[in-house]
Amino acid sequence: MDNFLNALGSVLTPEVLVLIFIGTFVGIIFGAIPGLNTPIAVALLLPFSYKLGMVPAMALLLGVYMGGISGGLVSAILLRIPGTAAAIATTSRQIFVDYALPLVAISAAMVLVNLFVCFVLGRRWLQDNPFETGVGLFGMACGVLATGLMLTKVMDPDNETTAATCISTSSTLGYAWQIPYMVVGSIAIFTAPTVTTIVSASLLLFFLVGGEILFGRKKRAAK
Repeated sequence: MDNFLNALGSVLTPEVLVLIFIGTFVGIIFGAIPGLNTPIAVALLLPFSYKLGMVPAMALLLGVYMGGISGGLVSAILLRIPGTAAAIATTSRQIFVDYALPLVAISAAMVLVNLFVCFVLGRRWLQDNPFETGVGLFGMACGVLATGLMLTKVMDPDNETTAATCISTSSTLGYAWQIPYMVVGSIAIFTAPTVTTIVSASLLLFFLVGGEILFGRKKRAAK
């Protein structure tokens, strides 16, 4: 009983309660916006928890997690668009009927693009450990950072390569443009789908050409 009261006393402090409120508020915003999710919110607030104690840090991250899961209900109820994967059951069946073929086609196309970039272009652009890094990047592109790191651990269990470092760095730097793109793109795709698709394809082409110019030439010059 004493342990329970001590734990309760450490939680019911102004600092912890404020952090719970902030975390929950941020999590609801990320969960309510289609394209953003709870892992992204936790990853963004994780650096802020380093300077906190154990209880305040856990309060902040748990607030983000619970807020993100609950935030998916907002767009699911109001727009019938699930904000998180947990709210997928609220999607209208007509959505799957109307968009089943486009969803399958786009998903297959993106898997092929990821395979081409990670293994074909990766072999051209990466000077060190292209295969291990390509496997990790493919896992991250098709899932989340944790997926890529787990695949990298399978390919490189003793951390003899720089693959894990490359993947973690690229994920951290990528959030700088991924989050604005996902927020704006998720809204724009419903109002101007054709324009949004053209802009997305143009951005993909821009990054592929830029990668070839920046990294392809350097590797050929190194040879």
